[in-house]
Amino acid sequence: MKEVLKLEDVKKHYLMGDSTVKALDGVDLSVNEGEFVAIMGPSGSGKSTMLSILGLLDSPTSGRMIIRGKQVSHASEDELARLRGKEIGFIFQSFFLVPTLSTTDNVALPMMLYGVSEKERRTRAKKLLEQVGLGDRADHMPSELSGGQRQRVAIARALANDPAILLADEPTGNLDSKSGAEILKLFKKLNDEGITIIIVTHDPGVASIVKRTIHLKDGVVEKEERRKKE
Repeated sequence: MKEVLKLEDVKKHYLMGDSTVKALDGVDLSVNEGEFVAIMGPSGSGKSTMLSILGLLDSPTSGRMIIRGKQVSHASEDELARLRGKEIGFIFQSFFLVPTLSTTDNVALPMMLYGVSEKERRTRAKKLLEQVGLGDRADHMPSELSGGQRQRVAIARALANDPAILLADEPTGNLDSKSGAEILKLFKKLNDEGITIIIVTHDPGVASIVKRTIHLKDGVVEKEERRKKE
């Protein structure tokens, strides 16, 4: 399988007074096309720092990050912004939908930055809404949707520019148990369709559907588990 993301001996250290905090202390990770990975660990394990580096929101102190064969650890701000928009689809706990835009326009929004025509944007947005089970909500406003439906819109939006990876930060954190389970089923469906997904989460239920679980502790990979094939 083709490798889409790789971390090589990634470290992120912070100075706090006279002390050095080793948020990440030599992490190696390789993710292939079509994988479904969860990154888990207790508070202070390095998950948030890992998320920031994977999402190109922060740079490592040392080590390398490679996306689709391109070394991006210390790219320019302009290049990082382009990569964030094209290579990584973000899904957040709090959805971050624009309340004054319809679901279709929310999903189409990321495509505006890359010169996609209005007609093509709306056509693709509606197809993505159908893909996440919301084809009948294309003209609704976020305020007319449940929490689970809003997260589905956010997932469709994350897919808008055909990213290399979907990166989800606690995607079930603001949902009730039923809605959370439905969102996890949707992630599994998308992964079965070939989409590469990384979820950073506290939710132990995620481990039952992903293919690999990376456990962080004190800034290092404590262990890795692979789910047996069904």
